[in-house]
Amino acid sequence: TLGHTEEATLDVQQTYYYFGNTPASYFDDATFHELVFGTGTYYWLASRYAICITSNAYVGLRCVGSANLYGDNLFYSNGAAAYDSHFVRPVVSLGSDIQISRDGGTADSPRTLSK
Repeated sequence: TLGHTEEATLDVQQTYYYFGNTPASYFDDATFHELVFGTGTYYWLASRYAICITSNAYVGLRCVGSANLYGDNLFYSNGAAAYDSHFVRPVVSLGSDIQISRDGGTADSPRTLSK
């Protein structure tokens, strides 16, 4: 475990990248682009990254904000942690015969799927 006073070597492969103003033409499905980038809402994506600078390595999750694909740091190699207030947006396809209840949406009263 890395601590604040310990010396250690950390090998990290940098996997961070940023797309600004991601065009719909980048995707085969323009509806997907609209669903993910066209809402004006910021979301976490289920995709991690690492970024390396001289004094630390950061690990985080990729995010979508407006038309940008980027990442927010969650953890640092020095033991610190970070957080942000993005939403989680699942991207799934459901048949037209599936109905999602309008009531609920909390841990105590979740929404339900039915045919």
